[in-house]
Order: sequence, then structure tokens, then C-alpha cells
Amino acid sequence: MKSHHGGLYSGPHCFSCGRPFDLDHRRAGDGNIIKYCSKGCRSKKYEKDKKLEEALLEMIKERAPKSICPSYFARSYFSEADWREKMELIRCAGRRLALRSIIRITQKDRPVASLNFKGPVRFSLLDDQ
Repeated sequence: MKSHHGGLYSGPHCFSCGRPFDLDHRRAGDGNIIKYCSKGCRSKKYEKDKKLEEALLEMIKERAPKSICPSYFARSYFSEADWREKMELIRCAGRRLALRSIIRITQKDRPVASLNFKGPVRFSLLDDQ
């Protein structure tokens, strides 16, 4: 997978949340393909929410070249009452878009070193988009 981040996103990533994980060689043997980092991700299957990714990407494109805060998108996409509960869905969608080299995730104006980030982040389009 081509990465605009110097290979920082290489290695296996969860199909659901986009977080990197280490392969468990006991489970990966015999041709098994490990798609999810946990039982929770396997049961939630966030990757099926393509409408959320499309809406997030549309808002990022509208705000280009500026970046957006995921909570800004959450407040506009979800109801005012439950947007905080949905933040992880938005972070997961952002990770998946970053893995496909569509957006950049930054923290303190620098690209994140890992998709297993913590704390406030911002999303923006890559320069060549």
C-alpha cells in the first residue's frame, strides 16, 4: 500500500477501526487472514459505514485547504445529544481514509506517527488531492 507518510502506516491494520496491530502467528497460520484487531471490531464492523466516510470526506473537501476537527464534523452529522458517543466512529473513518492515502491526520500541525493516536487530531486533504 502506497503511503504519503514515509511508510508509517505499513503493516497490518484493522479493517474496522484502522488501528495497527501485531499479527498473532498462532492465529495467522494455515492461511488464515486476520482482518480485525479485536472481538469488538469484528462484531461492530465499522467499515460498512461508507456513508459516514463519504460525508466526512465531503466536509474535508469543502474546508480545504484548512483542516477540520473530528468533533466539528460529529456535531453537524449527528444529533446534538449524542455526537460525543459517535466520536470513535469518526476517528475510525478518518483512519481508513488515511490508510487509503486520501486524507492526512495531524496532531499539533504534524502528521501523526501512528494511527494508534491519542488526543486531539485534525483531518485535511493530502496536498495532491
